[in-house]
Amino acid sequence: GLVEGEWNCREAFYLHNQEMLADMHELVQRTRSRDYILDRYHLASFYTSRIPTDIVDLASLRAWLRKHQGQPAERALWMRPEDLLDPQQPLVPVEEAFPNAFHAGPTELPLSYHFEPGHANDGVTITVPQAALRQVSEESLGWLVPGLLEEKILHLIRGLPKSLRTNFVPAPDAAQRLAGELSQASRDQPFTAALAAAMTAYAGERIQPSNFALDKLPEHLRFHVNVVDDEGKLVDSGRDLIKLQAALAPPPAALGR
Repeated sequence: GLVEGEWNCREAFYLHNQEMLADMHELVQRTRSRDYILDRYHLASFYTSRIPTDIVDLASLRAWLRKHQGQPAERALWMRPEDLLDPQQPLVPVEEAFPNAFHAGPTELPLSYHFEPGHANDGVTITVPQAALRQVSEESLGWLVPGLLEEKILHLIRGLPKSLRTNFVPAPDAAQRLAGELSQASRDQPFTAALAAAMTAYAGERIQPSNFALDKLPEHLRFHVNVVDDEGKLVDSGRDLIKLQAALAPPPAALGR
């Protein structure tokens, strides 16, 4: 009844748990992690292990809650993040790693997340007003979001020519270290230039932005751009910013009027 929502429960613990589940679903969308356990069997096990077997309906649950209000048995019904996370996985600093907005100079652009490989909106979507389309650049969008930076670097390492790729073995360790270094770098510079400089220092061999196979990155490691009009209505979308700017951005002269 609790798992399927058939009891129409309005008790405080249940409302809290529903909010917790909604937050965890959002975490899955942002982190693209399958380490969060949200299936009905896990939820049923959670309640079964905490509620006595003689509780068979909402009335008996309410009576039991009144009797145990504030006691450990009742408090155990309040879900915590760790109750829904694989115990081997650490909690992610979501607000830092997967922010709600992207800063393009003085402009703050909203971000949304979708985890569905193959879907047109898979990954991170940035919403840009048509009038501000020229304020964003491929160089700035290349930084993506901090939580996906390590995965992006790993793919770029694996896409290097073999003669260069051997400098970054094992690739996952190199990507982790480079992501840590770039997390402290200024984002005023193009991502590919910053990464090439960090990789050159790491390998002791010249790495250039032209060595990166950016066109082979998985879709979710490139921003999906929604262009909206003054009323917030979607005008067009895609992952090719240059194409969107050519078709939709106001002429440069119009920006100063």
